[in-house]
Amino acid sequence: DTFNINKYFTICQGEELTIDGMNYNSAGIYKKTYKSKAGCDSTVFINLVDADLSILCDSFKCVTYVPNIISLGETNNDFTVLSKNMTFASLEIYDRWGNKMFYTNDPLQSWQGLGPNGNLAVPGVYVYLIKGVCADGKPYFKYGDVTLVR
Repeated sequence: DTFNINKYFTICQGEELTIDGMNYNSAGIYKKTYKSKAGCDSTVFINLVDADLSILCDSFKCVTYVPNIISLGETNNDFTVLSKNMTFASLEIYDRWGNKMFYTNDPLQSWQGLGPNGNLAVPGVYVYLIKGVCADGKPYFKYGDVTLVR
């Protein structure tokens, strides 16, 4: 079986993105295939787009972008954090009762609408908390809500 993962990254003119020792400096869709110890293939598609928002390319501003709604079973159905000038520390997702649904300190990992037990989460509104450090060394926190629909 093959497992495909799609990830989107944004770079500003003159910037470079490095993933697993490979450097990417122009817009495009790049494909990487990994093989597990058990011999299973995993394919990662990296979609690199040029930033057309001047705020995203401001070298002094710490910025994150997140979706406000995700849909299970649809394309782009995960909660991915896009950031600029921030070193990612963590992403936490909570349900309306304050139960932690998801946690990661991996900037490439996103919430796929699953609960802590791996089952599909109930459609509704969830709260997110993003923690990081801005390029100027100041702590960065962003919180808000995301709606999960099916």
